[in-house]
Amino acid sequence: MPLHQTIGIGERAFGLVPTATQVVNDEIAIDYDAGNYATRELTRFQPITDLFFMLTGGITVGTANATALKPYGALNLVKELAVLLNNDYYLMKLPGKVLGILSQWYDKHKGQAVDPGLTQASHPIKHGLHFPVDSGGFYSCLDAAAANSLMVQCLWGQASDVLTPDSTTTLAVDSGTKLKISSHALSGYPAGAPGGLNYGYARHMWQFNNHAIPSVGENRFVLNKARLYSGLAMFVTNDSGAPSDDVLSKVKLQIGTTVIKTHDLEKLRDKNMRKYNFTDSDLTGVYLLDWGAEEHLEQQQSITGGQDMEIVYDAGAAGDIVFVHDYYIAPTLKR
Repeated sequence: MPLHQTIGIGERAFGLVPTATQVVNDEIAIDYDAGNYATRELTRFQPITDLFFMLTGGITVGTANATALKPYGALNLVKELAVLLNNDYYLMKLPGKVLGILSQWYDKHKGQAVDPGLTQASHPIKHGLHFPVDSGGFYSCLDAAAANSLMVQCLWGQASDVLTPDSTTTLAVDSGTKLKISSHALSGYPAGAPGGLNYGYARHMWQFNNHAIPSVGENRFVLNKARLYSGLAMFVTNDSGAPSDDVLSKVKLQIGTTVIKTHDLEKLRDKNMRKYNFTDSDLTGVYLLDWGAEEHLEQQQSITGGQDMEIVYDAGAAGDIVFVHDYYIAPTLKR
């Protein structure tokens, strides 16, 4: 049965919204299936505010010790995680390792994180993840009951994506490894409640693009139009595929020749560590660009004009960037 908790939500939405009931829907799970996609449908009775995920299980190291835990650890087992609305519209589509960073970026605290050891044994794994469907004020709360379908898709990786074996090491994902999914929703919060915007006014989305750095020197990446950006995350790897701080030296947000923001990467790392409780090693090759508080649409970067809004960056070496877009879109806008 769903878990119900009465909550006062006035402070989140201008102080006038009536009391509602928070509903934690029955947990579902996606069982591990090496190298394959697996899908489960979410409960769609009430407007959804949050999706929480928990990767649990284990990895067994046999014959000889593994030599290293790869960056992002057990989250590499979730190669891609997506929330698909009406079979054609992705609210979220991210690698598990990227979602781990974004969860902490949003929550300002790290969730559970247990990675396997290197010795010959069965090692437990556990990682908590969070996708805020609504990010404050309920204007992006998803009217799930009006949807035709709402699915979670998971592309599973291999144990070798998590640990580096030596020439004789055997690696196996333990039976019972799974991704647990819990959706949080509201009951008793009608659309157009006094003092608040209609839920569904906007849709909060996290999506990514893979981008190969074209050349050493100044390069550009054009952001998506008809979007309201809260921020952008950049995950940078060198030409060997390892997270690296040595590839980029400067990042600017620019429209035409007008520079909107210049990000000093050293100061940006310090801000991300202090504000979101990251360690220095968490942010190797990771740059989190805040452009407006999640709950304040008026502070965010609107990309609706005729000119392109671009990320202009200086690259000192070859590599790749995963750009992760943290933005809102009105459901009626072309996507």
